[in-house]
Amino acid sequence: MSLLIPEIAYAADDLLSIKELMFRVSFYIINPLIIFGFVVALVYFIWGIVDFLRKRDMGAKEAEEGKWHMLYGTIG
Repeated sequence: MSLLIPEIAYAADDLLSIKELMFRVSFYIINPLIIFGFVVALVYFIWGIVDFLRKRDMGAKEAEEGKWHMLYGTIG
């Protein structure tokens, strides 16, 4: 018989405070985005190093592109 009678739900007890909500947003959304941006910048920097080392014997103009990739990876 107790299956047919709904129980009272106290939804107001589970409300998040603003501080806890901001912590969750920071922890689950912002921090992973920061880590993803760091990884992308690091990969771009390493790509610039590899590009620079491959093209350094071809001339200054070709190696310049690798230097710019390293610079943008560092800034990122």
